[in-house]
Amino acid sequence: MEKLRILIVDDHPSNLVALRTLINDNLEVEVIEAQSGLTAIDILMEESVDMIVLDVHMPDMDGFELAELIRKREKTKHIPIIMLTAAYVSEKFKIRGFELGVEDYITKPINDTVLIGRLSAYLRPIARERQLSVELEMKVSERTAQLSEKNFALELEISRRQEAETKLNQAMEELEVLNKELSDFSHLVAHELKTPLGGIIGFVDLVQTNTLDELPEDARRYFEIISENAYHLVKLIDDMLLYAKSARQSIRKENIDPNECIREITDLIGPPQNVSIQADKMPMVHYDHMAMHKILQNLISNGIKYNDKEFPIIKIWAEQKDGKIIISVSDNGRGISEVDIDNIYKLFYSAGNSQTSEKGTGIGLAVVKTLVERNGGTIWCETKSGEFTCFSFSVPL
Repeated sequence: MEKLRILIVDDHPSNLVALRTLINDNLEVEVIEAQSGLTAIDILMEESVDMIVLDVHMPDMDGFELAELIRKREKTKHIPIIMLTAAYVSEKFKIRGFELGVEDYITKPINDTVLIGRLSAYLRPIARERQLSVELEMKVSERTAQLSEKNFALELEISRRQEAETKLNQAMEELEVLNKELSDFSHLVAHELKTPLGGIIGFVDLVQTNTLDELPEDARRYFEIISENAYHLVKLIDDMLLYAKSARQSIRKENIDPNECIREITDLIGPPQNVSIQADKMPMVHYDHMAMHKILQNLISNGIKYNDKEFPIIKIWAEQKDGKIIISVSDNGRGISEVDIDNIYKLFYSAGNSQTSEKGTGIGLAVVKTLVERNGGTIWCETKSGEFTCFSFSVPL
């Protein structure tokens, strides 16, 4: 820390020498000298001073005039002033000094102990304030450096993230273009395939309606196989389009009633009289309506379609668990083998259905999984061979 500075003002050089020597011998300060009030003013305009000791009786400008000028200037009005004066100074004389803001008087001849004691008393809080200021500046400087370093790291991280975000946006835009092209291509292929298939189905239906009885038994069986596979291919094309649509269509969540969806699905699929669909009352959920409809329709239809029991039973219920709603669809069918369970969500994978007359496209559960995940959930399956299959999916609250 820099030394504190005391300005001593006296028109007698010998007094300045004596005062400077006394102060330097007793205090760790820097002493600045001025032989007149005008010189003192010049020094105060140019330099920083912590304490002023001045003689009252000086030619040209006495101590009172100098004190008045010091107190008028913003830069110097706070500097403590001690006046040196004759012992016979009157009370009125002192009052004038105090009115000008003089902190103290010391009478001549100067008592060294008194002067040094008074100077020390005034300088001590100034030194403490200076030390605190230095410490504060150091802390501010250290903190500023730390903040600057963190700010640099933050700016670097922001820059990296912005760059990553830009690349991600570009990739998403490119993916969107590719998805659009793929969707357009899928619809084109579907159209090109379904057009000749429509002709095939039409001719087969015409033969089966008008001349099937005239054909040999083998020929009739061949036409049945052709018709069955043609219709299966049409369904496969439709399911492929549904899968492509489920992967890219926008999700529009709203408050929906799963119970109403089940009623609509039951009316739509028209289950046989031997099928029992048992649905518990379920709470409202925030979900994409079309997605919920497709998911439940597929799971319910599968439970009926691939059921080997005389009286198929489909149960549907919901429960709240771990901050989510879990919706489950179970059936009392033949179950799914361990070999198939790990592959049932793969596109075009169809579990063995030798015990049923139904043939799947291997796309339905892939569509279901895509729709569940796009709505922020997961899907899983529990099964026991010959007894049941239960699909469950989570719905975020």
